[in-house]
Amino acid sequence: MEEREAVFDRLRTTEWEIGQDDDAPKQLKESDAGAEEAASPPQSSSELAPFRNSAIYASRPPAMSIPLAWPFTLDGQRYRRIDIRPPARGDVEAVVSGALSELAMHSRMAGVSEAVMRALRWDDAEKVAVAARFLAPDLTDR
Repeated sequence: MEEREAVFDRLRTTEWEIGQDDDAPKQLKESDAGAEEAASPPQSSSELAPFRNSAIYASRPPAMSIPLAWPFTLDGQRYRRIDIRPPARGDVEAVVSGALSELAMHSRMAGVSEAVMRALRWDDAEKVAVAARFLAPDLTDR
């Protein structure tokens, strides 16, 4: 039983790379990151304004995983696919009120910075946006 707890403690303190081609996660480095997935990893204070979701959700597979036709590296991180999860209600409210851009909400849904979303080639960006819009409520008539 102690060995099992030691394994779980190690897994809770390991950061994993996002966007690998295979299903096995690739270990990046030891950190204080938990085994649970943060709703939106902090990027910068301006990207998180005006709503900051500090909730920690249970780990689940992404709702959609979009393989990139044009994989790229940005700031030392390799991106081969973008994993998307449904948006937080606060992000939807912020987009409706005009306090948050749709791009910012999509980047939060993917758990990546807006810089990553802007680095996508157009055909990849379009696929990611369609997937994110599918998971988000309709924002066109608001």
